[in-house]
Amino acid sequence: MSIIGYYTSPEKGLCLVTELKSRSLLALLQENQNWGKQLQRDKSLQMVMDIAAGLRYLHNLSPCPILHRDLKPDYILIDSSVSCSIYDFGLCRFLC
Repeated sequence: MSIIGYYTSPEKGLCLVTELKSRSLLALLQENQNWGKQLQRDKSLQMVMDIAAGLRYLHNLSPCPILHRDLKPDYILIDSSVSCSIYDFGLCRFLC
C-alpha cells in the first residue's frame, strides 16, 4: 500500500493517507458467500503471499519492528486486481 501523506493531531494521533483500496476481505466474502469457494488457486495464493509479505515487512522494520496484533479479514484491504494490504494499526506494538 502506498502512503500518500500523513497528519497528526492531539486527539487522533498519527493518521496516514494511503492509496484507495475498494473493500476489505471480510466485505468481499460477505457479499458473495460462494466467492471463497470459487476463488482460483493462483488468486488465493497471491492474496496469502501479499499478506505474508506485509507482515514480514512490518516485523523486519529497522530499528523498530511493528507487531499488528489484530490481523483479521476486516483489516485486509483488496483492490480491483485482488492485491491485498494490511491496515488498522490501532492495537499494534512497536518493538523499540
